[in-house]
Amino acid sequence: MKSPSITETLNTIEPFSTLQMEYIEVTDGSASIKMNLDGNRNDKNTMFAGSIYSVLVLTGWMLAKQICDDHGPEYDVVIKDSKTSFLNPVRSSCIAKAKLREGLATKKSGNLSINVFVELIDENEKSCAEFTGNYVGIKKS
Repeated sequence: MKSPSITETLNTIEPFSTLQMEYIEVTDGSASIKMNLDGNRNDKNTMFAGSIYSVLVLTGWMLAKQICDDHGPEYDVVIKDSKTSFLNPVRSSCIAKAKLREGLATKKSGNLSINVFVELIDENEKSCAEFTGNYVGIKKS
């Protein structure tokens, strides 16, 4: 049975559609998702921090999933831990851009450890948030 594509998988993840995210691309070593300000505003008329975190973690997950899929379809990808810095208010639509932070590590268990850096850029090319995440590709039994 063929594994679903990244876009097919994203469409099954509720925050992706609920928060009005748009798939841009995933390539070797990078991934990008756009998110609109409309539907994600807080009481200050800027983007809600929870929405920002969601697009950051999902963009990192998308890159980690692609890396795991390249090693075979036998991995489930989860986030192990992360750190987020909110640098500037987001007053426009934005793009989250992920890249591999360190090389891929294979654990004794057969699981994969993937460290990702994601930057959130607004329409004026201003960096608004940074995220580092440690994802794990869990080998399916």
